[in-house]
Parts: sequence; structure tokens; C-alpha cells
Amino acid sequence: MVARRPKLELTKLYPAYIVSLSRSHTVTVREQNKLFKILKLSLLHQQVLTDLFGVRSGVNYHLRSLIYEKSYLVRTKPPYTSAVGLWPSANWLERECWEMFGYYFNYHPDLRRLLTDYGFRGQPLQKNFPLVGYTQVYYSERSKRVSNQPVKLAQEFRLFNFQSPWQN
Repeated sequence: MVARRPKLELTKLYPAYIVSLSRSHTVTVREQNKLFKILKLSLLHQQVLTDLFGVRSGVNYHLRSLIYEKSYLVRTKPPYTSAVGLWPSANWLERECWEMFGYYFNYHPDLRRLLTDYGFRGQPLQKNFPLVGYTQVYYSERSKRVSNQPVKLAQEFRLFNFQSPWQN
């Protein structure tokens, strides 16, 4: 016989901080400055952070309860507090979210770029940068090393001959 586990009610655990808990176990946080307390209480109830992802309206924490065998989605809005102190795996996820969306996490120990080069300006998923880029990276045979140079667009690709070849 399998022992029954008590039902987890997040609204009873965090009554002052949560706006709503839907049937799909989506938690909306009322006070953003209390987010760290909610995540800390989640850790005490043996919930693990499985994913953290940015969306247009904010950052979502995907938690999985090991005791109650349920997944929870915690939706937040700025300001964001780092969860690296609770789950070390949040380091990569928060850095990726910062780089792609530009969401800054307070108290994060090491916000550096992961996927783009350090000279990159802007956030790729906000689409606020030119498609060509500002610099190009190439290997120089003369100096035997990788170099950066500003992008130069060739104009000969933009010249068109609109005269028909069949007309004299």
C-alpha cells in the first residue's frame, strides 16, 4: 500500500505573497520583493528549480516538488532577485536570461555573457541590434590570428540595372 502524501496548497504556505494559483499550478507573485522568500520556502519543501525562462512580461521560475510530485510555474515581474544562493544551477539560467532579454538579477554573483561575444551590444531576443552587426570577426593570414574590424557594406550589391536587355 502506497502512503498518501498530504496535498500541497501553495496559497496556504504563502498567503500574503501570492495573487493566484490556477489549476495548472501557475503561481503569480503579488509582491516582487518577497520573491526570494517564496523561493526559499519552496526549497524547504523540497522543490527543485528545473527551468527559468524570460518572457515578454517577465521571468518565470519552473519548480518541481519532489514530495508532492507536482510542477509549479512562478510568474514574476521586475525587480528580479537572484536564486543562485538557493539553487546553484540558476547561475547559468539567470545569465542566459540576462543576456538574451536584458533582465537584470539583483545580487547575482557573476552576470557575464555566455552565448554572444563581449563586444556585442543589445539583447538578441529584444531584436534591438542591426542584422549585420557592428564588427566582423575574421582570421588574418598575414598576422596569423583572429581579428575584429568594423563592418563595411559593399555597395555593388545594391546597384540595379532597370533597363530591359531586349530594348535598344
